[in-house]
Parts: sequence; C-alpha cells; structure tokens
Amino acid sequence: MQFAKIFVAIAAVAASVFAADNIDWTSDATLACTKTNWAAIKKASDPMLGMAGTILSPDQAAALSSLLGGASTMPADPSDDFLHALPNAIPGSVLNLIAGDIVSACLKTYEAPTATPTGAPASSDAPAPASSDAPATTDAPAPTDAPASSDDGAGSTEEPAASSAPAKCKPRA
Repeated sequence: MQFAKIFVAIAAVAASVFAADNIDWTSDATLACTKTNWAAIKKASDPMLGMAGTILSPDQAAALSSLLGGASTMPADPSDDFLHALPNAIPGSVLNLIAGDIVSACLKTYEAPTATPTGAPASSDAPAPASSDAPATTDAPAPTDAPASSDDGAGSTEEPAASSAPAKCKPRA
C-alpha cells in the first residue's frame, strides 16, 4: 500500500513537470468537457480518493473533504459550483494525472456554445435588410386588449433570457 502511495505521488509530480497539455481547469471549455465526460473522470478518480491525504497538502485535503461533504466518492452528477471549486481542492497536476487525457481529447473537438436570444432564429444565414429606411419588423405577437399577466397590470419589462446551445464534444465511455 505504501508503494502505491509513493508511486501516485511521484506520478503527480511528473505529471506537473512533464504535462504535455497545459489544461486551464477553471476555463469554461474545460468545465464543459469535464461535465460531459464526468462518468469516466469519476471512474478514474474514485479509487484514488483514499490516497488524497498523501498527495494533497493538509489545506487541499480539507478543501476536498469539505467539497465532497464527507463522502468517499465523487458525486454522480456534480453541480457547476462543485466543478468550479474542484481545482481549488485538487492541484492541476493531479487533475492532469487523473483526467487530463479525457479532458484534452474533448478540448480538441470542443465547440463553444453560442448564445441565441430567445425567439431569435438560431442561424445567421438570413440576408441583411436591403435598406435601413424600411420599418423594423419582429416576430413578436401584435398587442391585444387582454390584461397583462402581472398583478399591477403593467406587464414585465425584462428581456427574455438567452438560451445556450450545449457544448459539443463526445463523452468518453
């Protein structure tokens, strides 16, 4: 058992020094790839959690324990907050050792989601208007005499929320 701990510690140091891919574990692309491939990452990381105390500093081990809520395995479906906090508990070199290959493969094919306003067409292939003198048109319904849905009768002035297409990268089995 002690040999395994030493090997993991040496591998973590080697991974930090010789890491081929310098992954920014806090970037949106990395977080999307991590979430997409979480099942494979969880499978690789759960057996190593028992050795966390030998690899991590006392502060990192405490942060990881707090993040896991005392559990001995990673969550099956991590929240975005969990994924944002994970690089603070586990150093990048150890994350590279555990999940670097998985995330790197995803990052090579990653396409960032594009924000599209609600109700707007998803494609920008439509031709531009021929003249700026033409009146503006929208796909919004025409006003009616129906009462507004709010209690004060004023209606909402908030803009609709933008929807995002999901990130594109294939999960690893």
